Amino acid sequence: MWFRTILYILALIALLIIQITFLAGFDFWLFNINLLIIGLVILINVTEPKNILIYSVICGLVMDVYSILPFGIYLLIFFLTAIILEVFFMNLFTNRSFYSLLILGLISIVTYHLIFVLASGFLYLINASDFSIRFDYFGIFVWQLMSTLILLFIFYYLINKVSRLFKPTFLR
Repeated sequence: MWFRTILYILALIALLIIQITFLAGFDFWLFNINLLIIGLVILINVTEPKNILIYSVICGLVMDVYSILPFGIYLLIFFLTAIILEVFFMNLFTNRSFYSLLILGLISIVTYHLIFVLASGFLYLINASDFSIRFDYFGIFVWQLMSTLILLFIFYYLINKVSRLFKPTFLR
């Protein structure tokens, strides 16, 4: 139990460091990969809901520190995305299959960007922020959707080879 908690914390720290420092310095192709959402989708499949909410709050707070948006926007985005994904996982995608992981990844990216556009648009509308969505945002969304699905595909097969987390119960 403690080993998994330590492993999740180390994975969270590694994802945050890679997302903030490493990927932020690249151009369009690697800049738009969202490892935190990928980690959220994988964690929803392997851990309990309280760990997911803790993960989403920590990710939101750290991303808020490095954001130009008002404080709390990323916290709201990650928290609502985690709740929506958890509801979908508990009610529809309970078998931890490859397809459910990819569909959860699709839902996570769409939810994340929808909440981001609504929150940042609302803040711009009430003059609480000078940040507005550019015209190339749809291209960024499509690229992030493709890269998320590709990386979830890779992570699924890596986890499936080294662990029993994604194997069906009747095959164990």
